[in-house]
Amino acid sequence: MFLDPAIVNPTNKISIICCCVKQWLICVVAVLMFVTAASVWVKPSDWVWVHLADNFWGCLPFVVASLLLLPCFIFDRLKATNQLAGPITRLQADMKKLNNGDTLSTLKFREGDHWAELAQDFNALAEEINRERLAADLTDKKQRVYSFNESSFNESADD
Repeated sequence: MFLDPAIVNPTNKISIICCCVKQWLICVVAVLMFVTAASVWVKPSDWVWVHLADNFWGCLPFVVASLLLLPCFIFDRLKATNQLAGPITRLQADMKKLNNGDTLSTLKFREGDHWAELAQDFNALAEEINRERLAADLTDKKQRVYSFNESSFNESADD
């Protein structure tokens, strides 16, 4: 589902994954700096580098655990993005079809997608436009039949 390029383009997905990794790195560095600052404050006699090395090894289980959870966070972010952007992408495709004069079936979003009210509003609008186009087509066909009958009548009257 989250790898489907039709919903959100692959470039955006790569950008989302990079953003998650960047945020993870910032979080790890921030925790390491905070812990190092706290240990320097408690024991100011040692060099900062000694505290940093000690805290790195002390924080290593946190880093490994958070690294193992990172794919879960990335998957969740991609899923949330698809639930937001996927409906808009489908709406945009249907709007292009409508603009090209195609008759539309109802726009349906997946369960869990956002913007359900938008789909209902769009479906009502598309139904109205489809109805108006059908009425215009019927009027045009009636006009052509009437013109054809009138020209046929005039040709038979001339004979």
